[in-house]
Amino acid sequence: MKRIALRMILLCLGVLLMLVGCTGGNGDDPKKTTATPTTETPTTEAPPPSEPAFSLESLTLNGTDISQYTIVYARSPYYGVEQTYGGKIPEGELNPDQRTAERLSELIKNYFGVEIPIVEDRSTSTYLEHEILIGKTNRPQTSTVAVRMQSERVFTLKMVDKKLIACGGSFGATWHAIDALENRFAAALAAEESTEVAVASGEDLSGNAPVKVVACVGDSITFGDTSTEPAEFSYPATMGRMLWKDYVVFNYGQSGRTLCENTSYPYSASPQYAQCIANKISYDLVIIILGTNDAGLASWGSAQEADFLNSADRLVGAIQQKNPNAKFVFATCPYKRDAGAIANVRELQRRVVTDLRADGVDIDLFDFHRYSEVEMGTAMFPDGVHPDDAGYAKLAQGVIEVVRAVFEGGSSQYFTPTLTSVDQND
Repeated sequence: MKRIALRMILLCLGVLLMLVGCTGGNGDDPKKTTATPTTETPTTEAPPPSEPAFSLESLTLNGTDISQYTIVYARSPYYGVEQTYGGKIPEGELNPDQRTAERLSELIKNYFGVEIPIVEDRSTSTYLEHEILIGKTNRPQTSTVAVRMQSERVFTLKMVDKKLIACGGSFGATWHAIDALENRFAAALAAEESTEVAVASGEDLSGNAPVKVVACVGDSITFGDTSTEPAEFSYPATMGRMLWKDYVVFNYGQSGRTLCENTSYPYSASPQYAQCIANKISYDLVIIILGTNDAGLASWGSAQEADFLNSADRLVGAIQQKNPNAKFVFATCPYKRDAGAIANVRELQRRVVTDLRADGVDIDLFDFHRYSEVEMGTAMFPDGVHPDDAGYAKLAQGVIEVVRAVFEGGSSQYFTPTLTSVDQND
């Protein structure tokens, strides 16, 4: 019996083994998982490390490493204004040479990885041995190159002894002196010939700066009457501070003057007009705001109208003779309570632009009347004629839009290369 039982067990095991062999181990049951054969992933060789990009490693001035230098900038000429008027002028407009110094410091850090200190020229009781002088500092080395800075468009960038001097005839020219140094760094980097940049003693990188010059011609509105201080808060002064990097702005405003020459106080007989003509620098743009006082003349007839048009023609012609490449912008009178007389003058101002264009003058119109009415309002004209400080700042912003429209492709709804849109707004 034991043998029969053993045989039966062996027979069952054999059948079971046969069944397992037929199903390949897992049979056809989808619930069972077939083992995935293990395969080795072919290894790929890592690419060789790329060569590091070429970089500049050192900057020496007269043989001394840049890390030994300090940037020294001139105290702002607005220092007294800041002390007197506090926060009336934005901080960013008051210290242009400091901002140029900060730009240079960042430039050196980006190219050479070196951070160097920045100080104001009057903050140190003794002069440092190695200095980069920014602007018209109190260091004697700056005065040695002053002859090079007679023009607002000229800058000096030169090694004198152990000082690198960066200074210009205007704040913008000093700013653009750093362009010349940046171009030197960029050229050295592109050449990939040496990791060192050296500026030798006596080396001169001086040149001309791409600075535009704007002349503001006008009456008391240009001069800045009723402002806290016309020299600082007039629209030309404000505009000059705001555009200091790329523009120089002259204020030739004279209070109480008329455009008409056959009056007691014509602008053409004013000291400011004489200065405008005598200035040796050439103007790129002349902005004229004249006519408000003409509106107060006792009577207006054909003779006065002819005087207005002829006086404008002579004024523009005289300035153009000295500045043949200058562009002109003629502004209408601002909003005023006695609107009737102003409206008459505004029509003549448009005719001035139309007539001079026909004569080939590059002249456009700034609709100061509409700008002052829409953007400024009566609150900014405390006496009904002249803006207050905030009003002059707002006027400066409007004229800046005009300047950018003329030179930078900007636009302003109050600046009209054609007169059609202006006519439709009145």
